[in-house]
Amino acid sequence: MNEDPKKQKVIEIKNLFFSYDRSPVLEDVNLSFNPRDFAAIIGPNGGGKTTLIKLILGLLVPNSGNVNVFGRNPCVSLPPAGYVPQFFESDRNFPISVLDVVISGLLKPSSFFPWNSRISKDKAMTALSGVGLNGLGKNVFGTLSGGQRQRALIARAIVSEPEILILDEPTASVDNSNEKDIFHLFKSLNEKMTVMIVTHDIGFISSFVNRVVCVNRNVKIHDPSSIDEDIIQSTYNMPMNKIVHQCGL
Repeated sequence: MNEDPKKQKVIEIKNLFFSYDRSPVLEDVNLSFNPRDFAAIIGPNGGGKTTLIKLILGLLVPNSGNVNVFGRNPCVSLPPAGYVPQFFESDRNFPISVLDVVISGLLKPSSFFPWNSRISKDKAMTALSGVGLNGLGKNVFGTLSGGQRQRALIARAIVSEPEILILDEPTASVDNSNEKDIFHLFKSLNEKMTVMIVTHDIGFISSFVNRVVCVNRNVKIHDPSSIDEDIIQSTYNMPMNKIVHQCGL
């Protein structure tokens, strides 16, 4: 009997171990995500956060254990996921339009870029409207502000209508005035898809997420309301002071 898709785990990881050469990065990871989860992934630099994401995306193969995305091995079957990396290098003077940046999220090996179909253009315009950039499709990508560029990259990630959205430090290049608006955008997108965000700013994001994934070689899951200084210190292996944001959330 087939499993009810409404009850199927979006992502399920069992007994996973991963090393670069002979240096252990992740050990005995057991983790699962449900449909419409909004998860914050926290941990120290080098703790394995980005490696965990790459394993979920099928960009890395575990040394042992299993990773399944909607019941399938992501290394064999491309997962229905949109991804926004931490760093996106681009030539600010390169005359690519915002629309073409977003359409690139639909490209396949068989695509005839730059000859984009009307369907692709319509999907890109819809994605831009969804992130609040309606009317900016013809603008040169390099002329956008930092917050606008980040929104355009999010549009690029969601243009294919993925069921999972993964973002690695999505507000690292965004000023504080735009950070709140972008997290509200993520919350809106979470109504349609599972969202996973790598971040160091748990004090700010805790009001948005329903799960906190602490990664430092091992992985532990917490409810946001249970996060305290002891958990933060054990995750980062050092004393830390909790930062309280005065942003009206």
